Amino acid sequence: MAKFNIRSSLWWLILLIGASLVTLWLVFVVSSNAYEENEDVTTIYFADNISEAHQTLIDAFNEAYKGRIQVVPISLPFTKFSTNERKVLLARSFRSKGDEIDVFAIDLIWGSRFARWADPLERYFPKPYLEQILSYSLQSCYIDGKLMAIPFYVDVGLMYYRKDLVARFPAALHLEERLHEGITWQEVLDLQRYPAAADKPLFLFAAKDFEGLICFFVEMVYGQGGSFYSQDSLNFDTPAGRRSLQLMVDLVNKYHYAPLDITEYDEVGVYFHAIQNDALLFRGWPAYTRHHRDSLVAYGQENDIGMAPLPNFGETPGQGIIGGWNLMLSKYSRHKAEAITFIRFLLRPENQRRMFELGGYIPVSQTVYQDSNFMGKHPDLSYLRELVAQGAHRPYSEDYTRVSDILSYYLHLAIRKDLGVREALQKATRDINSGQVVFR
Repeated sequence: MAKFNIRSSLWWLILLIGASLVTLWLVFVVSSNAYEENEDVTTIYFADNISEAHQTLIDAFNEAYKGRIQVVPISLPFTKFSTNERKVLLARSFRSKGDEIDVFAIDLIWGSRFARWADPLERYFPKPYLEQILSYSLQSCYIDGKLMAIPFYVDVGLMYYRKDLVARFPAALHLEERLHEGITWQEVLDLQRYPAAADKPLFLFAAKDFEGLICFFVEMVYGQGGSFYSQDSLNFDTPAGRRSLQLMVDLVNKYHYAPLDITEYDEVGVYFHAIQNDALLFRGWPAYTRHHRDSLVAYGQENDIGMAPLPNFGETPGQGIIGGWNLMLSKYSRHKAEAITFIRFLLRPENQRRMFELGGYIPVSQTVYQDSNFMGKHPDLSYLRELVAQGAHRPYSEDYTRVSDILSYYLHLAIRKDLGVREALQKATRDINSGQVVFR
């Protein structure tokens, strides 16, 4: 990463902090004004991407606890904020030690960074309670042996495909079978020779300088049985790392499976580009079809979207990154008992079912998966659970935020052809292991 002009960087940092705090203040004020003040009611504030499913549960809670507790949402929607931007906004809010937020959602990989601003949760969630939660979703909730978060829902990286477009290829049934079994990257590249592939994006992925780019890179490396660890340090300049990044670069610049525009897209940008330009394949997360249903309906695609594992290199099955969002209790909250009541409400099996039906959020409650009637109505949930079980976690590190910022910066430059593949990975490895400070 380029060496920084300290004075210039500090000015930019001050401006970014100011802009971020103003943005969060505006979100807070707008959200708060939507709810009536009542001195007899305890008001707690919940910061998350407030989707229709979230709002439904908030409304149900406020009705159930009417006259006692009221939850006011602070929405940080993915359509306006990337995961990185949400992380920065929340962190800068908590540094001021304010009590404006009681409960907040974090990407499961952020635990170490936000633990300093959260209360431990063991006394609120005893062992019998935790046994009702999927074990792999709890792994990211423990920081230094303490339960610092509770899973809200899990996610897993996967590939979407257009059923109607696949049907135009020779041996379409075989192609769709291969997609479900786990297609290889070579098979994906071979698609370009067919007329059905002409003038369409064949594989899209989010290549903006952000966390989603890291997820795809890690998936590709793990799909070769690769690792990032070298004794006590991280090393990205490995055969698996070079092969993965080279393919990412080539998908854009050599094979033209995706336009250079994807270097400015997060997942939401990819989804809209896929819808508007008839993309055959694209990487995403499970809630896509529900969150973007209106757009899919508008383009007549609501019944044409299929799910499949990510492509692999032929050595091992493709692995999607396990993602998801956990809930934390702010250590500065003045209403912790009421906040815990709300968190417990969100984790009730009936509410986990509602989150899935309304928003496609994969439940963390064991009880949901033991409900044969519910599972029978939603065969896609069984499939998603299989993908999660086969998935892998990003490399855990107390310094993960910094690692992610540096690595995504260099991956992004390589895909844009501003740096060579080997140079990008070498510089990322060097800067990460040097302890270099990065201003975001």
